[in-house]
Amino acid sequence: MCTSIRFSRYEFRDSELDSYGLSPSGDQVRVSIYAAKPVLPIFYRGKNIFVEWGNKRDMRLPRTGFCRMDSLKAGKWRWFEPEKVKVVASFAMVNGVWFQVREGISAILVSGFGKKKCFILTEPSTRYFKIMTGSLRMPVMINQIV
Repeated sequence: MCTSIRFSRYEFRDSELDSYGLSPSGDQVRVSIYAAKPVLPIFYRGKNIFVEWGNKRDMRLPRTGFCRMDSLKAGKWRWFEPEKVKVVASFAMVNGVWFQVREGISAILVSGFGKKKCFILTEPSTRYFKIMTGSLRMPVMINQIV
């Protein structure tokens, strides 16, 4: 699965990056699902914001950072009232392999339970993606097939 995202530091003000403890490396900022408090940069309602990446503790939500596209289409996330959002990303990492992201990654935002949480949408890997990363699933990328 997609465990890290890199995005341009210029997508956010330095003060916003600082408030989440994110340090740029050159022109890029990296976030990871393995961070103590993982966040994702998303485009939501006309602006870029940070939201919690997935769920580690809340018993009412799936304990994951991902949502299978077929599960979403089947209505299994319906009662969470998910909204589709775009993860702001220029690169993503799966199984230690970085690949370019042109327009962003699709995700869902769940706003219930007093806190916004974001889950990256996944789909079965293409043959090329599976060979490249060894992963059976890949993130749903916007207007891009790998």
